[in-house]
Amino acid sequence: MRHVPDEDVCVLHTLVISPECTGKGCKGYGRQFLAFYEQYALEPGCSELRLDPYEKNKAARAMYGKHGYTEVGIVPTELNGIPDVKLVLLEKGLGK
Repeated sequence: MRHVPDEDVCVLHTLVISPECTGKGCKGYGRQFLAFYEQYALEPGCSELRLDPYEKNKAARAMYGKHGYTEVGIVPTELNGIPDVKLVLLEKGLGK
């Protein structure tokens, strides 16, 4: 993980697209939200983006990888009372 001052980091902890939202009516929602997130982070001057999807969400991890996010580690945590949930730490520099 790159060392970046806290004030230069924008973290997105949860991005959820409903599993019921499939097909052409919903295609591209994740990609559109990532574009929004990256623009949103630039406005206050953030140079580093971080995400932490669920380890077993292979579709999300693949999408983030296609958009320049790098997996830098896995962290076990408790999430909503569920023990040993593994979150994948992802990061992307915005090249400021």
